[in-house]
Amino acid sequence: MRLNKNNLIKILLGITLLSSLAIKATPLYIEKIRSNGSIFTSLYQVHTQQKMNTNSSLLSTLAPLEKPQKIDISLFYFNDLHGKIIIPDEKKGDTFVFAQMMKIVGEARKKNDSSVLFVSGGDDHTGEVYDELLGTNESTFKMSLPYHAYSSGGLDAAVIGNHELDRGVETLKRTIKQNATFAVLSANISHSSVINYPIFSPSVIGEVNGVRIAIVGLTSYEDTKTNHKDDPQFKVAPALPALKKLAIQLESSVDMILILSHLGYGQSGIDGDEKVAELLSTLSIPSIIVGGHSHTLLNKNGLEENNIINGVPILQAGSWGKYLGELNFSLEYSQEQKQPTLNIKNNIMHGIAPNINKGSKIDEVFQQQFIDPVLKRFNHLLFEKLIDVSNNPLLSTENTLKTRYIGENLIANILTDALFSRQRNYSDKQIDGVAINASGIIGGISPNSTLLFKDFFNIMPYADVIQIIELSPKQLQDFLDSNAKRIVRQEEIEQVDLNDFINRGFLHFSSSIRYTINLSDDATTATAAGIKVHGKELTSYDINHKFRLVLGDYITNGNQGWKGNIIGAGLKNTIIGYDVTKLSNTNTGFIMRNEIIQSLREKTMLNASKDRRLNIL
Repeated sequence: MRLNKNNLIKILLGITLLSSLAIKATPLYIEKIRSNGSIFTSLYQVHTQQKMNTNSSLLSTLAPLEKPQKIDISLFYFNDLHGKIIIPDEKKGDTFVFAQMMKIVGEARKKNDSSVLFVSGGDDHTGEVYDELLGTNESTFKMSLPYHAYSSGGLDAAVIGNHELDRGVETLKRTIKQNATFAVLSANISHSSVINYPIFSPSVIGEVNGVRIAIVGLTSYEDTKTNHKDDPQFKVAPALPALKKLAIQLESSVDMILILSHLGYGQSGIDGDEKVAELLSTLSIPSIIVGGHSHTLLNKNGLEENNIINGVPILQAGSWGKYLGELNFSLEYSQEQKQPTLNIKNNIMHGIAPNINKGSKIDEVFQQQFIDPVLKRFNHLLFEKLIDVSNNPLLSTENTLKTRYIGENLIANILTDALFSRQRNYSDKQIDGVAINASGIIGGISPNSTLLFKDFFNIMPYADVIQIIELSPKQLQDFLDSNAKRIVRQEEIEQVDLNDFINRGFLHFSSSIRYTINLSDDATTATAAGIKVHGKELTSYDINHKFRLVLGDYITNGNQGWKGNIIGAGLKNTIIGYDVTKLSNTNTGFIMRNEIIQSLREKTMLNASKDRRLNIL
C-alpha cells in the first residue's frame, strides 16, 4: 500500500482508536435470538453483561465461517416515518404508506428472499394520530401501530430515535415488549432501570451465506428526552465514544458493520453521520450508514460521491414515508484478503405515491391482514368533532408555514392561548406565559371547515410534555433577546425553505407576553424591547420576581440551541443560545397537545385574529 497522505491519516486514526480503547474495552457477549426478517439464518443479540444465562457466550467464541467468493445484498431502508403507516386524507384519499413499502420489499423477496435486508433509521413514532394508541403511560397503552406493522412486515432492525422516548421509558418498554419482534438497537442509551438488555441491545450480528454482518444503533444525544420521572438515571451518552468502544471488538468478529444512525446529517455543531463515517473508515472491514433524524433526502438520483466518506456510504430517505431507499451491493472475497471488499451497484429511491390506498402499488393482503383490523378499533376516535372553524385564510397551512419563522403566526396564537387557558389543570400556581417552538407547528387548519381529532396531528404532531420554568425579569429579558436572534430575517427568506424545518428554536408566546424584536443590522445584535407581561412593563417588576413560563420538554432539554451552545441552522457561530437547562424546572407530566385539544373541545367556534403580540422593527 502506498503511504500517501490519506492512507497515513487513516493509519494514524486507527492507531489512536486502538490505543484509546485497549484499556477500556468491555467484553462483549452474544445470545442467539430469532430473526424477524428473511435474510439471516442465525442472529445474535450483543450485550456487555456478564453471562446472563446458559445461552450467552463471549463474542470471541464465535466459530469462523467458510466465506463465499461473493454475496449480493439488497438493503431496503427508511427513516423518520413518525407513525405514518397510513396518512389519513378524507378529501383526496388515504395514503397507505407502509403497504406500498411492503409491495416493493415483497417483490424483491420473491426474487431472492435471502438477500433482502430491511431496516429503519428511527423516529418511528410521534407525528400521526395513531400515536394515541400508545396512551400517555403504561396503564393507557394499547399498542404501537408502527412496531406492529414492522414486525408483521419482516423488518430486521430499528434504532431507537429521540421520539421513541416522547411518552416515557415505561411506554417504550411496553412498545418493544408487546409489538417488536425485530431487533431494537441503541449503543449509547445506558443507566436505565426500566429499559435495558434484552429489551434492546447495542448491536446484533446476523449470519447469511457464510458472512457475518453487525448492525449497530446510535441514538441522538442532542435531542432525546432524558428527564424521566420513572427513570432518573436514564442517560444518552455521546454516540461517537460509544461506537468506538463497540466497533473495535466487532471488527475482528464480523465481515461488515451496518450503522443505523439517528444522529443526523449536515448539522452544524453536532457530531453526525459524517463523523461516524470518518470513525468507521479506520476499520479494516467495510461499513454502511443508514441515517435519520435530520429528515435529509440523500442520493435521490443514485449514490453521490459527496455522500461517500473515505469509502463509507451514507444513506438517508427523507422523512414521513415519502421514500423507501434501496441500496444494492456485494461483498467480495479474494484469496489475498481476509476482509471483504464492498462494491456498490446502485442506490434507488422508491417514491411512495400520495393518496394511493388500493391497486397494484400496495400489498393489499398485508394491509387487510395486519393494518385494517387495527384501524377499525380506532375509527371512533379519528372522526371526533373538535370545533367548527371560521372562514379565515390566515388559518391555512400555506399561510402557517409561510409565517411561522418570520413573525406573529395565527395558529401559534391559537395554540399558546389555548394552553394558557388550561393552566389550572396542570398547575396549582399562576402561569405567566406559554411558549411553543415554531418547528413544532407543521400545518394549519382549513378555513370554513370542521376540525376533527385526526386533523389536529397535521398541525401539532409532537407529544411534548408541559414543563414550567422560572425566570427573573433579567433572565426573561435574556431569554427573549435570544429568541430575537433566531427569527428568520427578510434578507434570509430567499435563501431558506420556509416549508422545511428551520431548527433555530424560534418560539411563539401566548398573548400574556408581548414584545418587539429589534432586528438591528444583523442577527448578532437583534434584541427584544418593549416587553410586557400581563400588560405591565417588564422593567416595573421587582428584580427578584419569578415569572412562570410553560415550555415543552423538547426545549427545556436544551434542544435547538437552548443549551448555551451554538444555535447554528444558518446563524453565525458567534451566536450562542440561552441555556434554559440551568433554570428551575417543574415537569408536570401533562402533554401539551392533549391540553390544547381539550381547550378546543370546550369552544363552539374557532375564530381568531392576530393581535400584535409580536412586532418586528
